[in-house]
Amino acid sequence: MQKGKALEELEEPDWRKVIDTNLTGTFLTSQQVVRGMIKRKSGKIINICSLMSAIGRDAIAAYSTSKGGLENAY
Repeated sequence: MQKGKALEELEEPDWRKVIDTNLTGTFLTSQQVVRGMIKRKSGKIINICSLMSAIGRDAIAAYSTSKGGLENAY
């Protein structure tokens, strides 16, 4: 998910929606899935990031932050 607005124009609810969807949603899903993987002693979680996790742009600050957080989480 992405909200294409300049940082100074991006409102907090839009910021939170992007972070909650891209970063928190991935965390919560992984947390649930990993429990079964631990029981089975098998499995992999593969998260897809973006080039934007390393390259910021003024119109996608929340998206870049969410993907950067995902890339650096593991």
